[in-house]
Amino acid sequence: MACVEGILHRLERKDCDVYLVDFHGRAINIFELKRLSDLLMSNQTVSALDLGGCGIDDNGIELLCGMLRKNTTLNAVNLPGNSIGDRGAVSLSHVLPTNKTIRHLDLFDNSIEFEGAKALAMAVRKSESLEYVDVNHNPFGYEGRMFWNDMMDGKIDSYEDMPKTKK
Repeated sequence: MACVEGILHRLERKDCDVYLVDFHGRAINIFELKRLSDLLMSNQTVSALDLGGCGIDDNGIELLCGMLRKNTTLNAVNLPGNSIGDRGAVSLSHVLPTNKTIRHLDLFDNSIEFEGAKALAMAVRKSESLEYVDVNHNPFGYEGRMFWNDMMDGKIDSYEDMPKTKK
């Protein structure tokens, strides 16, 4: 496993053999995240980004959204096990309808509640590229889950456990 600094350095050198940036489970600070976002903004090789369990919060996701507006190669963005809440989900919802390359988005086990779920669901409906979104283990609440599942009906593969009864 290469360290965060080592991977960032390879991206700065523009090594063409970097296709996956995998920081899963490594704490990444806001300065490293900003540097990563800046590097991926115009990168032409990285197709998958795994930042699962990296401690990313709403401020971090806003940095990533700036990059996602410009990046044209990422097709998988994995952000499970972070601290992304409604504000971060709303930020993502502004990017998803216009991003033409992201096909897989993993937001499993974050802190997204009803407002964030609603914004994401509407953005996913508008997206032409997304094929799969995992939002399981987020505190949407019953109404949020109902809204999400109604919006996703037949649109994409989406994984969200649906409670059988209202809680």
